[in-house]
Amino acid sequence: MREQRKIMTALALTMLAVLLLVVMAAAVQGAPAAERPEGWSEHQVTAHNVAQQMRAMGYAEDNVVIRACQEWWRAEKEDNPSQAAEAASSPQWASQDSYVSDAKRQAYPVAARVWTLLREAGLSEACTAGIIGNMMSECGGQTLNLAPGTYSGGYYGLCMWSLYYFPEADGLGVDDQVALLLRTLESNISAGGGSCAAFMASADARTAARYFSDYYERPAHWSEVRADNAERALEYFGGAGNG
Repeated sequence: MREQRKIMTALALTMLAVLLLVVMAAAVQGAPAAERPEGWSEHQVTAHNVAQQMRAMGYAEDNVVIRACQEWWRAEKEDNPSQAAEAASSPQWASQDSYVSDAKRQAYPVAARVWTLLREAGLSEACTAGIIGNMMSECGGQTLNLAPGTYSGGYYGLCMWSLYYFPEADGLGVDDQVALLLRTLESNISAGGGSCAAFMASADARTAARYFSDYYERPAHWSEVRADNAERALEYFGGAGNG
């Protein structure tokens, strides 16, 4: 695995060097370049910007250059001492709260953290379960064992955000991903043709899961599994089931 990563990193470095002219040409055409997020290395910014320039020129997410940039971005993140130190000093979510018991937080720490943050933001149990039910399909293998660092074909995270439309999602941790979700909840539901108020008024977890899927996630096909997941999340984390 480590040898494969070295090979991919070497390939990415080669392609990035070759593509400097492409980046410069795209910049001349006025394609936007991303600002440097806190904690990113210069190499990560370069990789991210190259991928963004390629997207701006109309290349698809499976383009070899975009994929190479993503591999380099991740390799640099793993080898970046400052980011490793930041991760080591990040909160361990051990603070007491009234939403999730210690036992359930230990069993499913990411899902428990998402539940807590969404409930603290004022979402109902039904809406929170509906969102987590979708996340279980997006990055949990239909379980509460959510994998927030998942990358796949130009998509990333708990909601598998498209990095074309949400480049700011790239590499975010759990708390920042939930913050992104909350910031974009109303605008993205509206863009999908729905109403955030209607979502917030969902009477049950199944309804909320369907609404969030239809108007925020917008997958190619609706699956009742997402609603089943939402009911399981509600049963596990909600109400009397929290003890």
